[in-house]
Amino acid sequence: MPAIIGRRAIVKNFILGHYFPQESRVHSLDARCKLLITIVMLVSLFSGSGWASIVGWAAFLAVAVWLARLPADLVLRSLRPFLWLFVFTTAWHILFGVHTTGPRISFWGFSFFLGNVWAAAYFASRMALFLLISAVLMLTTSSLELMDAVQKILRPLKRFGVPVHEIAMMASLALRFIPVVVDEAMRLQKAQLSRGVRFDGSLVRRTRALVPLILPLLFSTFKRSEELAVAMEARCYDSRAARSSWVAFHWQRPESLVLAAALTLFVMIEFV
Repeated sequence: MPAIIGRRAIVKNFILGHYFPQESRVHSLDARCKLLITIVMLVSLFSGSGWASIVGWAAFLAVAVWLARLPADLVLRSLRPFLWLFVFTTAWHILFGVHTTGPRISFWGFSFFLGNVWAAAYFASRMALFLLISAVLMLTTSSLELMDAVQKILRPLKRFGVPVHEIAMMASLALRFIPVVVDEAMRLQKAQLSRGVRFDGSLVRRTRALVPLILPLLFSTFKRSEELAVAMEARCYDSRAARSSWVAFHWQRPESLVLAAALTLFVMIEFV
C-alpha cells in the first residue's frame, strides 16, 4: 500500500516518499507521462543550460503545483531536511570556487570573488529544484503507480536481459520505506528524549546525541528488510512469473499535450 498521509500529519513529517491524495488534473495523469516529464526536466536541469533551465522549469513546476492543488508550504517543506547540504555546498563554492570573475569581496576575514557567489547560488538553486521536482512527483503519484510506470517504460530492455521487474521493485520498495525509516527515527528520538538525552546545543553535542540513534535505526531497518523477505518467500514470490498489473494506464489526449509542452520547453531552453 502506498504511504498516504493527511494534510496535518504530512506537514510534520519527512515529505519525500509520501503520497498526498487529491482530486486534481496532475494526480489523474498517467504515471508514465509524469515520469517521462520528470526525466526530461532533470536532464535539462543538469545539462548545464544555466539560469534559463532553472527559471523555465521552476515556472513549469509552479504551474504543476497549482494544478495539483498542493499547498505551497507542503512542497517547500521537502527542502527542510536538506538545509545542511545547502549550507555546506554554498559555503564550499563561495570559499573554494574556481570562478575569479567580478570584484573581490572580504568578509569576516574571508576573501572570495563575486563570481563564486553567483556559482553557489546557481548550484543551490539547481539542487533545490531537483528536490522539489522529486517531491511533486511522489506527492502526486503513488509508489505502486511509479513501479508499474517504470516497469512499462523499461519493458523493451527485457530483450537485452535487463531485470526490469527487479529494478522497478527495488525502486518502489526504496520509496515506500523512506517514510517508514523516518517515522522509526522519530520514535527513537522521542525515546531518547524521555531518557534525558538532549539534541540541542553545539554541533559537536548534537552529533554525539545522534550516535545512540544510528545503531537502533540500522538494526530496525535490517529487521524490517528481513521480515519483508520472509513474507515474500512465504507467499511464493517469483520475479520471473508472469503477472498482471494492478494499475490500468490510459494514455489519452491530456497526457500527449502535457508531454508535448514539456518537450517544447526543453527544446526552447536547450537550443534557442
